[in-house]
Amino acid sequence: MQRRGLIFFLLFLLLTGSTTGLAAPLPRAEQETIAVRGRDLILQRRYDEATRYFQQLIEQHPDSILGYFGMLALSQVRNMENFDYRFDPDFKPWEAAGKAKALALLRSENSTTWDYLMAGGVLGVIAFYQFHQRHWFRGLNLANYTMISLQRAADRQPPEPAAE
Repeated sequence: MQRRGLIFFLLFLLLTGSTTGLAAPLPRAEQETIAVRGRDLILQRRYDEATRYFQQLIEQHPDSILGYFGMLALSQVRNMENFDYRFDPDFKPWEAAGKAKALALLRSENSTTWDYLMAGGVLGVIAFYQFHQRHWFRGLNLANYTMISLQRAADRQPPEPAAE
């Protein structure tokens, strides 16, 4: 049963990490390249390199939510790898800022489809963490915001493909 949870989480990571971009004004193709690179580092278990990559992304693009998503997802993947949850402390420093950025994107009338997907990804990872901490109502509240964000993304016209 725990393996099934890991599989679903990694699937979520793959889907959001490969199709979402930065809230910062970067060309869409560059956003996808950044997201795929981070996802690949995590899935290849190059955790130290992924940590440096996402931290550098946060430093270079502090208004972007993608680096926060990466750090949050990385800590959860590491927790679930051996089901020992020793990486919970790595999650906490990124949780508040990631949540604030996600909720700001959710409140903004200028958010794009990609912004809503990224906000949903961050809120979903935090909700997952809250559930694993047995904070059921916090998790449900965040899961609700996740669904709102993903529904807003689905309601928008599909974005144009990135330039090759």
